[in-house]
Amino acid sequence: MTQFTFADDFNRANNDGLGANWTQLDQSGTLIPDSTFYTFSVSSNAAYCPIWLAHPDGVFARISTALDESDHVVEAAINRSQAGEAGCTGLMLRMDALCQNGYMVYWCGNKPWFSDTVLKIAKRIGGIITELAEVPVAYLNDQVLRVRVEGNEIVVWVNGVIVTRVTDSSISSGIESR
Repeated sequence: MTQFTFADDFNRANNDGLGANWTQLDQSGTLIPDSTFYTFSVSSNAAYCPIWLAHPDGVFARISTALDESDHVVEAAINRSQAGEAGCTGLMLRMDALCQNGYMVYWCGNKPWFSDTVLKIAKRIGGIITELAEVPVAYLNDQVLRVRVEGNEIVVWVNGVIVTRVTDSSISSGIESR
């Protein structure tokens, strides 16, 4: 597996948008220009998208670098800025340039301490999300979520412990970013 490393600690001045290394799109794959009202921004050295200002169709943020290898390992320390914020938080793999096709691993809900007790593994094909598995793993700030997709196997770790393995052959590669 080819190793590509990308890191962003968002340790910079508050800013509309996430910076030059990031692209933001809505659910339909339309590019969303940086704006404090509808996109992620940098606030207090973190990626931030307040729910009361979020884009009405949801927002995906992806790195702008081409990832044209079919096998990936993605890892991130996951934090929400405020307890109780709605929305989904997680990682995407083998995602195409418009975020319409690919794999997603995420917690989703309104209150992390109540309803985010399930980690979801899903595929998104043509913009339609189909769950592949759910794992009873509660969302807590500062958890490290790691996902590897290699061949048709998806392996998910939380804080260094494997929590599930899923097999799916629907998406064999991502399309490089544009």
